[in-house]
Amino acid sequence: MKKTLTFLFFIFLFLALTTTGFKTKVVEGDLSGDWWPMFGHDLTNARHSTSPAPRTNMVAWTYTATSAIRSAAIVQDGVVYVGAFSGDFYALNATTGDLIWTYETDGGIWSSAAVANGMVYFTCKNFNIYALNATTGILVWSFTTGDETWSSPVVYASVVYFGANDNIFYALNATTGEQVWSFTTGGHIRSSPAIVDGVVYISSQDGYLYALNADSGTQIWRSLTRDGDIYTNSSPAVAGGLVYIGSTDGHIYAFSTANGAQMWNYTTGDKVSSSPAVLNGIVYVGSEDERVYALNANTGTFIWSRATGSSVFSSPAIADGVVYIGSYPNGIVYALDASTGDNIWQFTTGGGVFSSPSVVNGIMYVGSYDNILYAFGSHIDPNGSSTPIPEVWVPPPSDAAVATVITVAVTGVVSVAVAVANSAVGAPTSKVAKEVGGLLPSAIKKWLASFLASKRKLIVDEKRGYIFLPTKPELLAYAISIVLLAFSFSYVKVSSLGDVLTVLPTIFATSILVGFAKSFVTITYARHRGVWTEFKLWYFGLAIFIITTFAFKVPFSSPTRNVNYAPKMTKQLSAKLSIFSILITLVFAGLFFVLLLTGNKIIGGTGLAMCLIGAFFDTFPIAPLYGKKIFDYSKPVWTALFVSTLAFYIAWLFLI
Repeated sequence: MKKTLTFLFFIFLFLALTTTGFKTKVVEGDLSGDWWPMFGHDLTNARHSTSPAPRTNMVAWTYTATSAIRSAAIVQDGVVYVGAFSGDFYALNATTGDLIWTYETDGGIWSSAAVANGMVYFTCKNFNIYALNATTGILVWSFTTGDETWSSPVVYASVVYFGANDNIFYALNATTGEQVWSFTTGGHIRSSPAIVDGVVYISSQDGYLYALNADSGTQIWRSLTRDGDIYTNSSPAVAGGLVYIGSTDGHIYAFSTANGAQMWNYTTGDKVSSSPAVLNGIVYVGSEDERVYALNANTGTFIWSRATGSSVFSSPAIADGVVYIGSYPNGIVYALDASTGDNIWQFTTGGGVFSSPSVVNGIMYVGSYDNILYAFGSHIDPNGSSTPIPEVWVPPPSDAAVATVITVAVTGVVSVAVAVANSAVGAPTSKVAKEVGGLLPSAIKKWLASFLASKRKLIVDEKRGYIFLPTKPELLAYAISIVLLAFSFSYVKVSSLGDVLTVLPTIFATSILVGFAKSFVTITYARHRGVWTEFKLWYFGLAIFIITTFAFKVPFSSPTRNVNYAPKMTKQLSAKLSIFSILITLVFAGLFFVLLLTGNKIIGGTGLAMCLIGAFFDTFPIAPLYGKKIFDYSKPVWTALFVSTLAFYIAWLFLI
């Protein structure tokens, strides 16, 4: 009775923690607050998002406009805003691509929009900037400049800031469109401003980068960039006290925000019209020399570059360790590893890609000169909610708790049934089994004994052989275990069975490490200790594993077991082998956790899940699990292991 009460205490403790939640956990993919409301994502223009990012070139949806799309897609509150060369401005459902409304102008739209306070602002080549109701598309106000406007506006402190080809930078009241102030430069202003700490940074084709007071428009400083191209402009990005900008003189510059002093510059092979993106001490930018560059943000030192096969006017977007960018005129969209520049995927559109990508809620949006706006992502819920595939899978604690309790309860019932059947044939058994057996008719006990005898028992005979060489049955068990682990942990990461193939290859590699390498180490150790050990399918565990996978999306069980034989198997030796098996599982969990921390999220996260679930399950003091052998040998040791694996399991559920 004391054993049962002790075990139930820990189970109820687990349920209390998982159902009440000692820490609020942000569900990965629930990033509704991280929209992309302006060209550079935010006022720093640093062009990075905290959203998950699509790891495949699967197209979630497309929308065909009336003409080419050069501007970046702006996403706010589930709506995508984008303009086209024809002068049509669109509002689309962000998860389905369905048209919500459209607004027609009489000039081409090259700029990206900005959304703030229920209004959407965009400039047009017909000399105007428009302010529309973001929900209805109804015009609220417009303002006419002295020339074409290509600059993408931003909104700061109820003021709209943008430049025009009349060489003037404007600040307008965001509500009424009335001019607050203006600043005149010596060239066209086609870039989007950055605003940080009350300072507006703008570039002009007079060859200077300007820092202006956001309230008054007074010049604070200006620095030479030698930019003078008549076609486009790089927009400044601000991070860590530096302003980064490209120039058509072929350089990427970094200036001090304090006084405009040039801190470094890097020379590419051609003009730099692409706007820099900055994250984690690295500057990413494209060049017309047909390459994308990653530079040290503090020194300008080269880190890596990637050939694109065509000029890069598009500005990069960074999300979840991926850099997205397009090339022109070959029309290829690239997804590159942010650390190495390695190509993760690419997609060829039907026209050049001048548009700059935007990443929101696991979906990447980009336009093309083939008139199409593309939304890349694996999951689009037809009911209108974005459900991207998380790289790090963690089940909801409530589902994990239910799967745990059901698995423990069913395993306990079956364990008692086996013990009762053994008692029917005179085998040594526990007091609980004898008491339960005494309540059952002899006919039922005999049937149980006959039924279990007809099934394959988890026993092995004494054998001799090379300790590193798996037997043929073991190879089959390894194969089935690896395939089952790969499929189950792929299935729980996706929302439908049809999406399993998108993650299966990577998780298959992970299941090899867990299903083979971990078990092989354990078996080799046992054989080295003189205990012949084999890796076998455990049919009951396999059934529970499949049921919990599909019913709760928590694969909580084990489809295989290690079974042992030794002529002089003692309780101590059996317990030591069980302890080693659990500890080696935790060691593997630690290795996968290191992989997770170093950026290998899919392999690290999946391997960690496999190991922590396996270790926690193995510690239950129910035959034939390892925890039963350890519990019978030493209750303090079992308690330490059970509490440790429970703590790791709960930490994984709530903290990862």
